[in-house]
Amino acid sequence: MNKDELSAKLLRAVGHPLRLRIIKILHESPSCVNDLHRTLKCSPPNLSQHLRILSEVGILESKKTGFPIIYKTKKI
Repeated sequence: MNKDELSAKLLRAVGHPLRLRIIKILHESPSCVNDLHRTLKCSPPNLSQHLRILSEVGILESKKTGFPIIYKTKKI
């Protein structure tokens, strides 16, 4: 994947209003899916899909220390 394709993929990932809210929340404090679900009022499967997209482009990272998985923004 060249730089232009990577840039386009990144812009598509952050181009959704819910994903921008997720990034803002996780930038302030790491959270698990249940906490994000309560804050954002969206279904867990939908939320998980958005988290996966943000993780795939390298914006988020996750840490599994048992249950639950904690998500946070990556430091750039």
